[in-house]
Amino acid sequence: MSVPSREYIAEGVVAPPPCVSIRVRHRPPEKLLSRATDETTMSSEVTKPELQSKLESVPTPRRRIFTGEYKGKILAECDSAKESGQIGAILRREGLYSSHLVDWRARRTAGGETGLAARKTGRPRKDPAVVASTKEQAQSLREITVLKEKLRRAEIIIDAQKKLAEVLAFLPLGLNS
Repeated sequence: MSVPSREYIAEGVVAPPPCVSIRVRHRPPEKLLSRATDETTMSSEVTKPELQSKLESVPTPRRRIFTGEYKGKILAECDSAKESGQIGAILRREGLYSSHLVDWRARRTAGGETGLAARKTGRPRKDPAVVASTKEQAQSLREITVLKEKLRRAEIIIDAQKKLAEVLAFLPLGLNS
């Protein structure tokens, strides 16, 4: 931060040095005062409609969906274009991109006219019967793992009982009482 020069201080004016633009360093105080006390900007009649216009909901943009008929018409028109610049003019007129043409041509060669038909986007819905069977399979697997764990524990207990019976068989009968 720079210190004002002595000439500015001697005159009683404290302002930034002259290297700063005049528009930036000086604003007439009467203009600032008029902005602060301006009744038109502070009145409620002016601010309410402005506020309402800001709060109004703007419709969200929707993705364009092109029909197969429209795609075929545009492709036919672009295929018949002979002069340079005609395809670009068609694309500008229709608001399309060249990538649309590339994609549509690939679909047309892969599937004919049916390949140009609009397709549903997103993940396909699962068949309810398939969903139910997968839920049943998952439940069965959980039950199987629980039963396997119970079986493992039972086998450990049985093995321990057999070993205990063998040890007790070797002990003399007099020590048991």
